[in-house]
Amino acid sequence: MDELFFCPTCMANIKPENGRCPVCSADLNVENAPHQLSVNSILYGRYLVGKALGAGGFGITYIGYDLKLNSKVAVKEFYMSGGVSRTDSLTVAPTDKTFEAPFNKGKERFLDEAKILAQFIDEPNIVNVRDFFEENGTAYIVMEYLDGEDLNHYLKKHGAQDFDSTMAMLEPAMLALDKVHKKGLIHRDISPSNIMLLKDGSVKVLDFGTARTQSVFGEKSLSIMLKPGYAPEEQYRTHGQQGPWTDVYAMSATFYRLLTGKTPPTSTDRMFNDTIELPSALGVRITPQQEAALMRGLAVRSADRIQTMEELVKCLKGEQKIKKLRKATPWKKIAAAAAVLAVIGGGIIAVAGGGGSKIAAFVSGTAAESGKAESEAGAKTDDKSSDEPDGEYVLEDKYMLVKKTVRDARGKLLYTEEYEYNEYGGRTRYFYQYYVDGAPSHSSEIKMGYDENNILIYQESEYQGISRYEYEYDEDGRVTKRYEYDENHNLKGWDEYERPDGVKGQDVYTYYPDGTLEGFYKSRYDEAERTSVYEDYDADGKLSYKSITKTDENGNIVSSKMYSDGENLSREEAYTYDSEGRMISGSETTYYSEEPQKNTITGKSELMQIYVWHYFDEE
Repeated sequence: MDELFFCPTCMANIKPENGRCPVCSADLNVENAPHQLSVNSILYGRYLVGKALGAGGFGITYIGYDLKLNSKVAVKEFYMSGGVSRTDSLTVAPTDKTFEAPFNKGKERFLDEAKILAQFIDEPNIVNVRDFFEENGTAYIVMEYLDGEDLNHYLKKHGAQDFDSTMAMLEPAMLALDKVHKKGLIHRDISPSNIMLLKDGSVKVLDFGTARTQSVFGEKSLSIMLKPGYAPEEQYRTHGQQGPWTDVYAMSATFYRLLTGKTPPTSTDRMFNDTIELPSALGVRITPQQEAALMRGLAVRSADRIQTMEELVKCLKGEQKIKKLRKATPWKKIAAAAAVLAVIGGGIIAVAGGGGSKIAAFVSGTAAESGKAESEAGAKTDDKSSDEPDGEYVLEDKYMLVKKTVRDARGKLLYTEEYEYNEYGGRTRYFYQYYVDGAPSHSSEIKMGYDENNILIYQESEYQGISRYEYEYDEDGRVTKRYEYDENHNLKGWDEYERPDGVKGQDVYTYYPDGTLEGFYKSRYDEAERTSVYEDYDADGKLSYKSITKTDENGNIVSSKMYSDGENLSREEAYTYDSEGRMISGSETTYYSEEPQKNTITGKSELMQIYVWHYFDEE
């Protein structure tokens, strides 16, 4: 009678034929890498080891077979890559004494994963643990074998998915994680590679190796391998508060990846300059409610984020209204500070780089309020209620600002702004009306156009003539060139954008139609000082304008100074926030060099503009 044995690739109990498995067609002579367990090794007297399925920084997973229960299993071995070696065919040991403590601590936490999984043995969408033990100087977890592929590999084969397909795949995983959270645990490593799609269409959440009890303070250790694009910013901080919202971010990033085919930018980069694109801007068919829910799950600051998996599911399905933000999110304020500034008739217009839809979707409203500054101005203010916002707002899911009114400290109207949007949230029109002594003066207007994927392709500025700007993008969706034309589409010049290696910021060079350099500007960000610096130069390299913006530890802008000639202070801004990080007030001081308007109290040539932000309470 011929001897039966197991295929090391699929663990089918077979008779060998021509050196290949008759079930999976794999080579029967497969071998694992030298640092991995040898094929046909026996663990704990009952688990036959087959081919290695995958390996990471802290573990190797093998296909296996339970010889007692006659069933296929997956065997996960704790193996701290770079700090251990296999001294013989089986035994694992630290390479030197410096790795002993981290190895022992890691092994302890590795076994904690099995204890965590054991709590959810009846949960169909979480991988089940069958056994765990220590052997060969290390530790092992035996889990159910899953016949399928992780979503990372699925995406590579099948490409981006539509919203309904993505929701069908991820909703069971989200609800399973909600049960995990309600037991006081968080996963902390959700990504497409840790969600398995089985051949029967069901899904399983894998790899609870970094799961921890919820606590106010975060931690960083050798047992945590953060995945850029999926880990929220609080996981990068030593004392970042982590909770269910931490997994909400990672799950939303996973949803975004399946929907768009793109990994979101790293959360720490988004705190300075958020380049994430709305799915609708990438051509995804998605409703405003669905997109608003997904982007709220991807909010950089945890306080702005959807807080639970249950809430995320309900918001994505339209079963629950999305809670209104009560503040302007800091990363959008920082992105606005780095915007291209165009000076039009003495007013400064901020034009965001790239698609308008990137910054339009979740901007909280601002309103001027004059009564707060009566004593500083030494003049009578308008009779306005300090509790009533001076403006109109879209109180829909996207919560977009449609009008803003700005008055000086004496209550006199300075200018109004009006905004319009397309169905995808892309801002299509800016209109500015300026006032002198409270009476309408000059106005300006900017119109924006998008392609079928909601990518900004042009904008037109109308003030004493029309200027049209058209854009080019690189493969990552970043602006590389901006061309300026007159109303007859004659080229007036162009900008070229460069991003120096190792520098947070960019250089932009402006050219005349004949290719002569007109000037350039540089923007830089210092993480240690939390400071953004913008400098404008003429063609000879002489500094003509400079601004310095500082943020607090939460990324909120607290002060900004502008120098009109690169040296003399021309304008200052300051902002304050409440204990929850919501902007509550701001001031702007403009210093005039000609026809000074002196403050009767300070004697300085200045005009103080006072702003107070109002927020709508949730209904």
